[in-house]
Amino acid sequence: MDKKYELQLRLYYRQLVHLPEAEYDKVFPLMTQKTLRRGSVIKNEHEVEEATRFLCEGFIGLYLIDENLELQLDQIFCQNDVVREDVSYHSRKKNDSILKAISDVVFLELGRDAEIELLEESFSLNRLYRELTHRVAAQKTMQFRIRMMGLNMD
Repeated sequence: MDKKYELQLRLYYRQLVHLPEAEYDKVFPLMTQKTLRRGSVIKNEHEVEEATRFLCEGFIGLYLIDENLELQLDQIFCQNDVVREDVSYHSRKKNDSILKAISDVVFLELGRDAEIELLEESFSLNRLYRELTHRVAAQKTMQFRIRMMGLNMD
């Protein structure tokens, strides 16, 4: 993993919850750095979401398939956002959503099983996870409000 991206994520975590460095250090060995080109599919339709991602560079779109079977951009993720399709991730069920790179992207990815293992062993990381969840909810609320104002994210 590139040290600059590790530092970027470490600084992001510190904004949310200040923990001993040893707690943050537990996360990084379990993460994978991925670099993808614009247009790359990260999670395809009819797949179960299996990871949480921290977006270091670029933009990722969450697309839903409408009644005409066309892709509709539902949410945009940008640098320092936590990226995952929450419904599939938590329900463990396949759905029609797609995560796709809007630009060239770099992200750090933590698989679901590794995330569960970390949360089971560390109370401190549970606090961090709770704050990350609040941040994701706030992000979704903001994008929903923008949509309600009639501004289109396309």
